[in-house]
Amino acid sequence: MEALLIIFIAIAVIATAAVLFAVWAVVAVVRGIARLFMPSTYRQKRVALVSGVQLCTNMQCRCPNPAHARFCRRCGKSLPNLLRMTSTRAA
Repeated sequence: MEALLIIFIAIAVIATAAVLFAVWAVVAVVRGIARLFMPSTYRQKRVALVSGVQLCTNMQCRCPNPAHARFCRRCGKSLPNLLRMTSTRAA
C-alpha cells in the first residue's frame, strides 16, 4: 500500500511539472510571436515610460538606462542630463 502511494505521488509530481512546462512553453511562443509583430518604436516607448528609465540617444544602441546614469551601460555614450533626477532634502 505504501509503495502504491509513493508511485501515485511521483506520477502527480511528474504530471504537475509537465503541465507547468506546457503552459510556460505556450506563453513563450505567444510572446515571441507578439514581439515579431510589435514595432520596435513601440517597444522603446514602452520601456521609456517605465519610471526611472531613459533610453540611450545612440540610434544603434537604444539601451534602457537608469535615470541617474551619466553614460550608457552598453555603448558608453554620454546621456543627456535632462532626465536626471535631483533631490533636495528639507530639514
